[in-house]
Amino acid sequence: MSPNLINGDYIILNNFKNKKFNKNQIVLINLKFLFKNSKKKILGRCIGLPGEKIRIENGYIENEKNTLNFNYVVNQLETNLTDSLFKTFNINIIEKNKNFWIVSMNKFEMELLENIDNINIIKNLIPNSVYDKTLFPSDSNFKWNRDNYGPLIVPKKGMNIDLNSSNISLYKKVIEVYEKNKIIIINSKIIINDKVCSSYTFKNNYFWIMSDDRHNFFDSRNFGFVPSQNIENKIDIVLFNLKKKNRILKKLNNEGKNN
Repeated sequence: MSPNLINGDYIILNNFKNKKFNKNQIVLINLKFLFKNSKKKILGRCIGLPGEKIRIENGYIENEKNTLNFNYVVNQLETNLTDSLFKTFNINIIEKNKNFWIVSMNKFEMELLENIDNINIIKNLIPNSVYDKTLFPSDSNFKWNRDNYGPLIVPKKGMNIDLNSSNISLYKKVIEVYEKNKIIIINSKIIINDKVCSSYTFKNNYFWIMSDDRHNFFDSRNFGFVPSQNIENKIDIVLFNLKKKNRILKKLNNEGKNN
């Protein structure tokens, strides 16, 4: 997560009851819903609450105000750029070549680099026409990629949705694995617990989680909806950072505002 969380941060975990928290809240997620008996946990920002529509266009959710990181291609154009310069600005180097770098940075860091003469900076966005089949739901009916994704609706407890052969891939795992139903699809007919169904009512709440680093991520674009029971803690405060003194008791941006 960046720029709110950086390498070396020690964080305070805030337990909460009833899984109630605001949109844009940074949370700790256990991955047992993906890998049985897994002890691995990740941090992410709650971008979508139960019942909300999610759509990403050119890397951004509609009306999003979070300060985000994207990958940029930086050409040196006879300027003597070095790794140490990027490290000075706390910019993460993703790839290095003879004549260019691919780096992850936010708009403020990009503006710092733009003040250096003879460099060219290009935002590394994937056009809408490119389909990434490795992303959820891995279905050619939804030809999405990391930067242009959706729309889709986040399941909400009690919400009823129409089901058909075109959209079942979005919700099959929720219905079958998380809510423990048997699903069979035969000749475009969806059979749930031995009954042909054209709709389904969700039993639980789910969330859409994304990283503030939009191009170097493991989030809902990879694995889909997150069950509420797998969200363990809110993250509100950085306790300290051994390398950066200004991180002591730093309050994180959990309200979706630029900072």
